Amino acid sequence: MKKTVRTKKRSSRKGIHLVIPSAVIILLVVLAALAFGADRLNKNLSSKIDSVDVSLLWEEKNYDRIIELTENKLNEEPLHTVSLIYCGFSYFYKGVSQVSVERSLPMIDRSIFLLKRALMLKNVPMESRINYILGKAYLHKNYYYADLAAVHLEKSINSGFVNDDSYEYLGQSYSLLKDYDRSISCYMKALETNRTDRLYLRLADDHFNRGDYDDSEKYLKLLIENTRDEPLKKKGLFQLANLYYDMKNYREAERVLTELIALESGNENYHFLLGEVYFFMDDIPNARSQWHKTTRINPKHIGALTRLYG
Repeated sequence: MKKTVRTKKRSSRKGIHLVIPSAVIILLVVLAALAFGADRLNKNLSSKIDSVDVSLLWEEKNYDRIIELTENKLNEEPLHTVSLIYCGFSYFYKGVSQVSVERSLPMIDRSIFLLKRALMLKNVPMESRINYILGKAYLHKNYYYADLAAVHLEKSINSGFVNDDSYEYLGQSYSLLKDYDRSISCYMKALETNRTDRLYLRLADDHFNRGDYDDSEKYLKLLIENTRDEPLKKKGLFQLANLYYDMKNYREAERVLTELIALESGNENYHFLLGEVYFFMDDIPNARSQWHKTTRINPKHIGALTRLYG
């Protein structure tokens, strides 16, 4: 393949497309906790609420019971530290496990309210972890909160709490803010310790958005070669086809789309884009054939109908 020339930033695609002081060693378990782990939040923080040790409930991931106990306590003492923290964390974990946005968002919002209130207290324990959860919570709302997500995740990381996914979430925040230099830098840090298929995809996307086509191609190929997730593989292949299409490398786009259609022949987007590829290769009969296949799958496909009858 000929070396491609880097282009300027583009806003859209044309295709379809942790030295811990000895005084706080006791918090090591917390600082190494996984994002959804069932760890004891703070051994220096009394977790007794009305004679019930909520830390044991936490280890069992019994978020409903924790929420019941802590909400009752907060009705009596609105600034009860342990209740604010346990309740806020429990609402977050319960919220992100919901299958619908309608059920998830009220829990995420309640989590943010409680944890922001906890941060207003003097010498609040677990401050770095609270900021970590807040950052993730804001990202689970929508892209309008990406700036707040970045602020809290930066605070968490700067205070020494670096979870396996901290840099990946921070990268997502900057990506939503269209600060691709920072997002790519965060993703590369995440990649040092936590190589995942989705990290390859995020890197490919943001390199594309920055106009770095060669790097985008590299990470898409890494994703396709290493993933065992077939839907993710197809997504990577389709984005690679779009990349080749935007680069006007129509032969490679044709090859990738043919591979995709062999995996999933009933996908209207694959056929339509292949029709576009043939069109720009001046192969009109094959282009029209692919557009007709598109309309047989989706008779209301505007793009294909426009090509055929417009």
